Amino acid sequence: REPLKRSYPRVDAADDLSCRPDFSIMIYPWCLTGPVGDCSQDTNGTVNVPVSAHNPPGFLAQAEDDPVHVENSIEYFLELKKRKAPPGELHVYPRGGHGYGRCTVGESKGMDEEVCTWPDRAARFVRTLVGPA
Repeated sequence: REPLKRSYPRVDAADDLSCRPDFSIMIYPWCLTGPVGDCSQDTNGTVNVPVSAHNPPGFLAQAEDDPVHVENSIEYFLELKKRKAPPGELHVYPRGGHGYGRCTVGESKGMDEEVCTWPDRAARFVRTLVGPA
């Protein structure tokens, strides 16, 4: 898929800047695979979101015991590689379920220290792309 074409005439210098994000961070993403327009949890090996060499570098994190199939993230990541999108990272943690967010809830939701490393890993990933804050 080619980059989007301008849909309006240039107004000022801001129109010369790209609106493409520098990176994406997807934490326990859902609805990446399956038939287009069908967000059931059944995966059929078909990525239903646009993927091309123009995608920004992506960071994906998901727990293996998430009720949303971890295959969604894996298939999306493999499609990024197949389409020669910029390098990214995929982290699949053994436990954490769905909805661990910033890991502030604690062990009551089955979280463990491993899944709670994702914010630091994501920050490191972003720093490799844009430099230190």
